[in-house]
Amino acid sequence: MRVLITGANGFVGRYLIGELSRNNHEVVAFDTAFPSPVEGITSQHTGDLLDAECMGRVTAAAKPDACVHLAAISFAPSAKDNASLMFAVNVIGTINLIEAFRKNANSARILVVSTAHVYGRSQSEHPLKEDEPLTPSGMYAISKAAADLATLDYHRQYGMHTMTARPNNHIGPGQSPSFAISSFAQQIKSIARGNSKGPILVGNMESVRNFTDVRDVVRVYRLLLEKGSPGQAYNISSDEVYTLQVVFEELCRLAGIKPETKADPLKFRPTDASPLLDISKVLEVTGWKPEIPLKRTLQDILANS
Repeated sequence: MRVLITGANGFVGRYLIGELSRNNHEVVAFDTAFPSPVEGITSQHTGDLLDAECMGRVTAAAKPDACVHLAAISFAPSAKDNASLMFAVNVIGTINLIEAFRKNANSARILVVSTAHVYGRSQSEHPLKEDEPLTPSGMYAISKAAADLATLDYHRQYGMHTMTARPNNHIGPGQSPSFAISSFAQQIKSIARGNSKGPILVGNMESVRNFTDVRDVVRVYRLLLEKGSPGQAYNISSDEVYTLQVVFEELCRLAGIKPETKADPLKFRPTDASPLLDISKVLEVTGWKPEIPLKRTLQDILANS
C-alpha cells in the first residue's frame, strides 16, 4: 500500500516509516517541517492540518491507499498554555484530514491514533473493552476522544474505512525529554558520564503507568492497516504496570548510579494511573502481542540518551 503518515517527523512517525518500509509499503511523509532528511520514504509534504485546502492538495497529490494519522499535540500539559490550539489541531485537524480523504481518496484505509486516556479515570476492576463509555478527563483526553468518535462516525456516515487505535503510554529511544522516562534517562546518563552531579529533577513518582515499546506499537499500527476492520476502535497495551519510581530505579540500576532526587513542582501532577485495557480484540484481528520487555526498552533509551 501507499501510506500517508501525518506527523511523520515525530517520535512515533520515524519508527513507523521504518516498519512500513521493511514490510514493502510505500511511505508518503507529511509534517509541518522536516529539519533533517528522512530515509525510507517515497515523497514528503509539508503543511498545516488546520489548512483544509492544503490537506486537499496533499491527498490529491499523494494518491494514498492508506493513512496513519499521528499528527497531534500530544503533551498533555500543553493544554494549560493553549487549550484552544490543542483542541483545534487534535479535532479540527483530524476532520480536515479525513474530509480531504473523503474527497480525494475515499476508499483508503485510515487509522487515526487516539489514546487510552479517552476512557478517563475508570474505576473498573476489569480490563476495559473498546465499547466502554468514553469519559475523558483533561483537555488532551477530551480532544482525542472527540477526534476518535468523529473518525468512527465517518464510517457510519460515508462508509469510509476509518479506524482508531487507543494506545496506552509508549516509550523508546529518541522520545522527547519532556516525557518522564526520557527525562529521567537523560539526567541519569549525564551523571553516569560525569557531566553532572545531580540531583535529578522528578515529578510524582507514585503515578502508575503501563508502558509499551514504540517498536511494538508501530508494528501493530501496520497490522491494523493491513487487517483492521472499518468503523472499529482497537485497544493497544502491554499487560504490566509500574510506578514511575520503579522505572526510575531500574534506569539507575542499569546505569550503575544511585543519584539524589529533587521534586520539581513544574513536573508534579496528581497521582494517577494508566487505564487497564483489554487487548483481546486486536489480538484476534492481527495476532499482535507486545514482544519487547521493559528492561530492553530502558537499556536502549539509556544508550540513545
